[in-house]
Amino acid sequence: MLVALQDPPLEVRLAETVAAHRDGLLAVAIRHMAHELYEYQRTRVSDADEVLDRTTEWLANRLGRCPTAEEAAFAAGMTVEEVLASLEDSADADGARSRWALALRCQGYDRDAIAAQIGVGRCAVSRLLRGALRVA
Repeated sequence: MLVALQDPPLEVRLAETVAAHRDGLLAVAIRHMAHELYEYQRTRVSDADEVLDRTTEWLANRLGRCPTAEEAAFAAGMTVEEVLASLEDSADADGARSRWALALRCQGYDRDAIAAQIGVGRCAVSRLLRGALRVA
């Protein structure tokens, strides 16, 4: 004898559907939030580097010398540790630029011309040249 199965009530079916989709939507939302946080952090780091570069350039023009880490940190609204970490990160990427700056300097370019050519500030050129001479 066949027994007719009844469909579950609408409320039960709706609750099951919502539960199944909720888990999927939650996973998508978490992935989206993680991506947004990653993008924010990446943008924040590049913005901090730009702020530090501009602040260092401004202080160099005002002081007539390259500023100390403490002076740059105070003017940029950063901690000294953040400034030093930024300098270490840029030093890792500066190997090729140091050689390029040294080559331009040997060709007779001044700091301003080297800065314009490489796309960095004058203080960065001084740092690059010092780094290239230490390695050479």
